[in-house]
Amino acid sequence: MNNQRASLLLAGIILLSVIALAGLSWANYRYAAQNPGMNAFLPAWSAMRWFMIKGWSPYSQETRAEMEQFAYGRPANPGEQPGLFTYPLYSILIFGPFALIEDFPLARALWMTLLELALVGIAALGISLARWQPSRWMTVVLVIFAVFWYYSARAVINGNPIVLSTFLMMLGFLAMQKEQDVLAGFLIVLAGIKLEAMFILILYVLIWAFSQRRWTLIWSVVASFGFMIAITSFLISDWTIENLRIIVEYHKSTFGLTPGSLLAYWLPGIGRQLGWGLTILIAATLIWEWWSSLGKDFRWFIWTAYLTLVSLNLVGLRTALENYVLMVPAFILMLAIWDERWGKLGRGLMILGIFGLFFGVWMSSLNSARQGVSPDLNTTLMLTTPLFMLFGLYWVRMWATRPPRMPLEMFGKQLG
Repeated sequence: MNNQRASLLLAGIILLSVIALAGLSWANYRYAAQNPGMNAFLPAWSAMRWFMIKGWSPYSQETRAEMEQFAYGRPANPGEQPGLFTYPLYSILIFGPFALIEDFPLARALWMTLLELALVGIAALGISLARWQPSRWMTVVLVIFAVFWYYSARAVINGNPIVLSTFLMMLGFLAMQKEQDVLAGFLIVLAGIKLEAMFILILYVLIWAFSQRRWTLIWSVVASFGFMIAITSFLISDWTIENLRIIVEYHKSTFGLTPGSLLAYWLPGIGRQLGWGLTILIAATLIWEWWSSLGKDFRWFIWTAYLTLVSLNLVGLRTALENYVLMVPAFILMLAIWDERWGKLGRGLMILGIFGLFFGVWMSSLNSARQGVSPDLNTTLMLTTPLFMLFGLYWVRMWATRPPRMPLEMFGKQLG
């Protein structure tokens, strides 16, 4: 009887999950159908579809022209997102199934559903990697935060693969934590579909693995990357060179901002110099923290990896607001330290941090809309959030990397 009840319960859960996913996909389809035009998913879908159906190289000029015609009805203007496929050819493993769907709004809707599920996964993996056991209500709050935070919602609506790339990287970190290094290497390479966003982090993973003599992890990354390049080179022999050319062209375009260009916009006299100063400071900090983490355990590694993810948005590379999804796991680590170390005081900080960061960012974006200012030019959205994350990571650094029982921790426990 108990087995029968358990089976019925499982069947009910599966049925409800299928209905919920179908409803979510339908809502996404309605949105996609009513909001056509260029978005982050269109280059991936169109380039892969025309490659498989028409035999056009995803990196060719004819693909770019057709893509921009599909999105704008004309070539892209300066400041608009160009029709460039910036992903490695092995991303066909991820984009290929969606490219087989002829109806673009339907393909985009299903892609959005996948990204929404990935955001739930990012929250769950962030909790697991922090070795945290929050209450049920806090778990629900964290999932809601991860899915509906301004940057997350923007990434889903725009169809930005950074969400899936972040999820795959977190899966790779979980495999590293459990010393499943072969699987970890493969997942890290898959996360590299957003190579311009993940290259620095992947470099750090390899350096740290070398310091730990985790040769299996290093060889897994190298072998997985080499295997995927070799296999896809049978499809287009020079795709690696073409991909690099497209990435360089993309970063030369006027689409997207760096911290320096944002500061130069608001402070024409000193903004660019401040931007260079910020780049040098962040780069020097990263080098120091990488060096400090060498030979240290996984706790130290994960803190430094999160610092790297946050710093990617400040180091001077061209970025987009959707890339700030990368910071969700770092925020969860901060909350975990506050909760576990400081009792009631920490839980108060958690609630203040969650509500402040969630509603503060949304209010700032709505304020930009009322003033007619692009969100990309909003200093709160572009600079304040990652700077807050850096401050928070350094606040919890001692407890995240070395977990001794400090006097303030004891005081927090007594309050709890």
